[in-house]
Amino acid sequence: MAILEPENVPATSGERQKTHRANILSLVKIFLDPISKICKKLFFVVRSATQIIVQIFTSNRYLPHFAMVAILSLATFSNIGQTVQAKTIENQLVSVDRADGQSIVSTVDQFTPLINGDGHIVEIADSSLASSGGFISSSASVETQLTARVEPDPDNSNETIYYIVKTGDTLSGLGMKFSVKIATIKYLNDITGTNTIKPNQKLKIPEKNYEVSAALIAKKENAEKAKVAAKNAAKVTATAKAQAPAKKQYYGTINGVRYVERSYGQCYTYVVSQGYAVSGHVLAKWIPTNSSTPRAGGLVVTNESWAGHVAIVTSVNDDGTFNLRERNYASGWITERTLRSDDGVIKGFAN
Repeated sequence: MAILEPENVPATSGERQKTHRANILSLVKIFLDPISKICKKLFFVVRSATQIIVQIFTSNRYLPHFAMVAILSLATFSNIGQTVQAKTIENQLVSVDRADGQSIVSTVDQFTPLINGDGHIVEIADSSLASSGGFISSSASVETQLTARVEPDPDNSNETIYYIVKTGDTLSGLGMKFSVKIATIKYLNDITGTNTIKPNQKLKIPEKNYEVSAALIAKKENAEKAKVAAKNAAKVTATAKAQAPAKKQYYGTINGVRYVERSYGQCYTYVVSQGYAVSGHVLAKWIPTNSSTPRAGGLVVTNESWAGHVAIVTSVNDDGTFNLRERNYASGWITERTLRSDDGVIKGFAN
C-alpha cells in the first residue's frame, strides 16, 4: 500500500507572524552580541583607568608625574588660546590704502614740521616698492631736511596775561590755576634758583598748555651758571688783588705749597669770609658738591682731615690740574697749591 505525502499547505497568518518575529530576534542578536562585547571591554577600560587615577591620588609616588602632565596640558591649552586670540585680532585689523596713508602723512606735516615733505617721501617709497617687485630699490633716494621746531611767542598771543602776585600765591598754585608748567613760568619771567615769588610781582602767564622746550630751559640754566661762575671768579681775582700788599709776608714754598700770608682760623671760615654762601654746614665735608670737574671761582671739597677740607679754585690748567687757595688751621697760613682733578683726596666740586 503506497503512502501518500501531504501536499504543501499554505501557512496561516499566525505562523507567518511567529516566523517573522523569530527572524527579527535573530537579527537583533547578531547586532547586539558585538555591542555587548564592546560595552564589556569599555567597562573594563573605564574601571582600570579609574583604579589608576585613584592610585595616583592616593600614592605620592605618582604625584610628580601627574603634576607634570597637568602643567603640560595647561601650557598647551594656553598656547592654543593665545593663537586663537592673535588670529582674531589679525582678522580685525584694517589695512590702510596707500593713497590714504599719503594723505594722512601730508596732513601731519601741518602740525609736526620736523621733517619737510613727509608725503613726498612716502610716495617715493611706495613707487620704489611697486617698481622692484616688493623690495625697496637701492637706486631710489630719499632726501630729508630737519628743521628746528619754532616755539610760539607768548607776547604775540591774545591769550597771554600779566598776573600780579598776591599774598599766598606760589608758582605751583599758579601753574595749576592757569594749566601751565612751573618751568615755563620761570623761563618766561627769568626766575632762577628758588621757586619763590613776591606779592605785587608782575608775571607773564602764557596761554593754557603753552610749554617751553626742555632744550631752551637747559640752555638758559647753563647760561645762568656760567654767569655765577664768572662772578665768583671775578670775586676771587678782586680778593687776590686786595690782598696783594700782604704778599710781603710771603714765607716761601715747601713741598709744592706756597705760603702766602699769616692768617689764623679754619678753612671753612675763610671761604665764608670770601663771600661763598656755605653757612649752615659746620664741617667742611658736609658742604654739598655738584660736579666732578673743577671750575675757576668754584670750591673744592676734600677728605684731608676728619672734618674735611674746603678751598677756593683760583684757576684750571690745561694739563688736568687746578690751583687752589686755602686757609690751614694748623699752620696759621693762607696757602696756595696745585692738585690734579682726579686726586684721591677730592670729594667733589661745588660750582
